[in-house]
Amino acid sequence: MTRAQALAAQGCLARAEAALRPQMPARLRGHLHAARAWASGHWQDAAAAWEAVLLEHPRDLFATKVLQDLYFFLGDSANLRDTVGRVLPSWSESDAGYGFLLGMLAFGLEESGDYQQAERLGRAAIARNAYDPWAHHAVAHVLEMQGRIGDGIAFLWGGAPYWAESFFAVHNWWHLALYELDHGDGDAALELYDGPLRGGVSDQPLDLVDASALLWRLKLAGFEPGRHRWQALAKLWQAYAEDLVYCFNDVHAMMAFVGAGEEEQAEALRARLAARSLGQDSNAMMTREVGLPLAEAFIEFGRDHDGEAVDLLLATRRRAPLFGGSHAQRDLIEQTLLAAALRGGQHPLARALAGERLARKETSPGNWRWMARAWRGLGQTAQADAADQRALAQLN
Repeated sequence: MTRAQALAAQGCLARAEAALRPQMPARLRGHLHAARAWASGHWQDAAAAWEAVLLEHPRDLFATKVLQDLYFFLGDSANLRDTVGRVLPSWSESDAGYGFLLGMLAFGLEESGDYQQAERLGRAAIARNAYDPWAHHAVAHVLEMQGRIGDGIAFLWGGAPYWAESFFAVHNWWHLALYELDHGDGDAALELYDGPLRGGVSDQPLDLVDASALLWRLKLAGFEPGRHRWQALAKLWQAYAEDLVYCFNDVHAMMAFVGAGEEEQAEALRARLAARSLGQDSNAMMTREVGLPLAEAFIEFGRDHDGEAVDLLLATRRRAPLFGGSHAQRDLIEQTLLAAALRGGQHPLARALAGERLARKETSPGNWRWMARAWRGLGQTAQADAADQRALAQLN
């Protein structure tokens, strides 16, 4: 939502409330209260209002879906899962919307670390409705988090005919590009970027976030995406650079400005974020706690000020869920920290960070490549070569 859209929504909601108040049912009042709270920037209040609606009307699929989206923006993985669990007993497997609930629950379970149950329910949702893009998305996340790279590539290519025309297509293509990049195929990832990710030249923030995240990851992995791609993307972000309605998006705009070498725009965005952080609404809190320090870290990284970038990222990375997104999306923060540590000569820290990644996902070729770079920086050639061999072994 842009600032103009938020203001328009507030006006529409006020008119609706004024027109319907004499005979408005309690359920509708709850929806309007929640929507007005969200549009005015008080996201926790909006969540509480929709929770109240669902206590009385657990079969309200609209409220359930919007509430889960809101918890995603708030980075609340427990409620991302439990908001569906709370209403599911009031549904029957024969209900038309039941499969959508399974896909939603699958994503919440995945973000909460229950990968086995998440995959089971996600695939069950797809079996009920192969055209459910959110269920495909949930399974893609499971395979990503488990480091099942070959499975993920096969799964998304196999399901593409069912979700490629959906509103969520760009994001699912982004997940496929992540698999290709982890596999070590930067050319395949760039081909996806130039094709289904950016071929339609969408200017929607949801799609621009994926574009920034992929180009930045390519850069970190040593595949320079080219200045022309960065500049084209930065130009699209300019339209949102003053909105500041969701700092998760603002940080991805900052990546594009830094990647394109747009120092003036990057500094202007940093100043706006600093001013925004002084507010009292949900986005101000996110900006203060996470968005502003991350934006500053990316600026420092772009300037090759690696020590400063490392300090900012180390101080912020554990708070990152506060500004929303998924584990897979926020992994970009960890990868940037690793790259800054390596480039800045902090090789013991890089080895430790790579060790964290391997403890969570040892089947990822990319994680073994990070470890190889850390060992090589420490002058431990034998260990580096062994890590490279482990990376290659994961490709078979």
